[in-house]
Amino acid sequence: SGEFQGPNYNIFSVEGASYDVHSNKETRYSGTTRYTTEKKFFINPSQNTANFEYPRRSDSYVDSVISLGLYGNNAVTTTSDEYVRYKRQNPIYIGGTQTVENSLPVVLGNPATVISSTSGLNNGTTWAKKSSDDSGTGRHRYFANGRELDSSVPESEYIGVKYREPDSHPQWNPIMPYSNGPLTSLSFNRDVTDTDFMEGVINRTVDTEKGLEFLKSLTQVGGDTPEYQSATPFAFSVWVKPDGNSECKEDETYDGKIKGLATFGTYVDYDGRKIPMEHLAVYSNFPMPESFKSDPALVEKYKNGMGLTLYLPSINDAKKDISLVDGVNLFHFFDKNGNPAVLDKGSWKQVVVRVLPAFESSSPMKIKVNLGFEELYGIHRGLLMDNNYVNKAYECVPVEQGTTGAWAAARYGNLVANKSLSTTMFKLGKSRFANPDEMLIGGPVHNLESNGKSQYYFKGEMMEFSLWQGVLSDKDVRQLVRVVPSNILESHLNGEILGGYLKQSAAEYDWGNQVTEKIFTGIGPGDGAGAITYTVPSIGLSMASTRSKFALLAWHRLGIYPAIVDIKKCEDWDDNFFDSYVHTDPVRFYDNIVEDHDAVTDTAVKRIRLKVNALKKLIPYRGFYPQDRTLQLAKLFSDKMSNSIDELDDIHHEQSLQAALQPFFAPGILYNSIKAGVAVDWPAFTNESGLEPTKVLENITLPHEEDFSDGPIVKTSVAPNWYVKRRDEY
Repeated sequence: SGEFQGPNYNIFSVEGASYDVHSNKETRYSGTTRYTTEKKFFINPSQNTANFEYPRRSDSYVDSVISLGLYGNNAVTTTSDEYVRYKRQNPIYIGGTQTVENSLPVVLGNPATVISSTSGLNNGTTWAKKSSDDSGTGRHRYFANGRELDSSVPESEYIGVKYREPDSHPQWNPIMPYSNGPLTSLSFNRDVTDTDFMEGVINRTVDTEKGLEFLKSLTQVGGDTPEYQSATPFAFSVWVKPDGNSECKEDETYDGKIKGLATFGTYVDYDGRKIPMEHLAVYSNFPMPESFKSDPALVEKYKNGMGLTLYLPSINDAKKDISLVDGVNLFHFFDKNGNPAVLDKGSWKQVVVRVLPAFESSSPMKIKVNLGFEELYGIHRGLLMDNNYVNKAYECVPVEQGTTGAWAAARYGNLVANKSLSTTMFKLGKSRFANPDEMLIGGPVHNLESNGKSQYYFKGEMMEFSLWQGVLSDKDVRQLVRVVPSNILESHLNGEILGGYLKQSAAEYDWGNQVTEKIFTGIGPGDGAGAITYTVPSIGLSMASTRSKFALLAWHRLGIYPAIVDIKKCEDWDDNFFDSYVHTDPVRFYDNIVEDHDAVTDTAVKRIRLKVNALKKLIPYRGFYPQDRTLQLAKLFSDKMSNSIDELDDIHHEQSLQAALQPFFAPGILYNSIKAGVAVDWPAFTNESGLEPTKVLENITLPHEEDFSDGPIVKTSVAPNWYVKRRDEY
């Protein structure tokens, strides 16, 4: 059985009429297939979820819908109870004019990178096979597979191993995140009228459900479960690719405007309204001070901007003029050679920011920034403008609150005013926490406009955002930072990103009195002689406390891979085939000839006869001769009908296909007609009665079984009755 009456648009063909990329002959057919497609967005390649749409924070969603969304948070896995706590927590939403339609495929690496589960290094961590602990963070074979501690290191160096138990990571556990597959970015503010940004909610941490508390001071407790308390160390990472303002990189010029990246803050209740309060802002680029513009060397140095800049505002900052930035917490970052940390336009970079809150009264808040694999050096903008002192920059930047110290003067904002508030939200794609329609408390000093009109949008693409709680060591960051994005959830759960320290010396090297400092020249209006003797204080926390309460709070893959889905298939005639191989070229300029002869006489016969003597070489395509063309017709018939023919289970498909070919081509009406020279019919047995066998010795159950008292009668035969006459014709 099958559909034999459907239109066959491929009935005409020319074999060898075209060539593919490998110079093989192809056959052109008179039919074509057209598809109507639609772009849909799926969180993973399995495409087993509904077509994804980013929600807005103002919308309401039932729990089952949230679980399907990317904002359901990748920091959750079905293979570990550890991350059930963050299931559907710390969500992310779109804001402004942002839409999932801004998702773009990203190709990095060769072959192209995809986010998937892996087998680790020899089915284990990178440090499981090592003979010693070379980082002081607990990456030691003892903690991976239960081997002995390194005998050359005093056991006292391994302070409190409670958080690094033996056999803690003996076997690699592959983790497939909910959002997986090809890399995809989300575009921000490509058009001048765009207001694209994203806003994430921080509603669950390790031990609270009220956000981060990094503006407070840390304390700690000892005992069997030592841990930090009262404040929240945290870090975040984001992959970014800024857009330029020119198609030619050599023509790129910095326009001198503030470029945003990310901001953290909260909303407070005030007179029945939710008022935004900004706690931290990171800018992708920042203009140099006006006073620098009179120095040609500084103009050349900062022609592309001052690069990554970090700002911790306070309530008093909103009252200050831009000329008073030396009194607020505004920091610029440089590489080890004193060059501003400017993000290259059109190139992907990973930005990592780590924040360690102040510890009791002995240590101020400290901040570390990475641009890819490189740790940057931060300096206060006020010190940079002061030509009385050396320009001292720190790899671990102290947000010093004393009247003198790291920045040689009282260059600080009033952080005390913000200490009672938790940080409950972050926003990506801009560096102004207040949205355009919101009143701002604690606004940036460099914005003289009221009500948050200047949003400092980021123009470009962002790919992945992760939010961490706890103390990330430099070793952790080297696992987090990659050439291309990786499966950081798997790395964390398998001990590659551990958090904290075992050795005091390692902690002090990253966060305390052993951090690297540099005195740069040529980065300000003058290289002053005034010395800065400040030394970054000790980390303060015990090593056991640094290892406590460490978690991946959120991992959002911002873009959703766009899949082109066929929604309708349509077969039709191929107009190009008929134009190329069937229709003749039109005779042009005929009217011109007729009009020329009209001027000669009104009785001119409007007929033209052309007589040409020419020698033309016959170059027939395959299929020109009948013996070839008939074979092509039979193949076309077979290809077209093969998928429409059904057969019984015990009959081969080739047998059914041969039965269909027989009346037409085997030999059928075609070859019998060629042989006889006249049209020849082909008799076909239809078995209308249904009482003839379709194969040798097939059982036939006779009808009207009620006439037989002993039950139905079954007959069989080697062939139909019309072919082999039976005695009992039933």
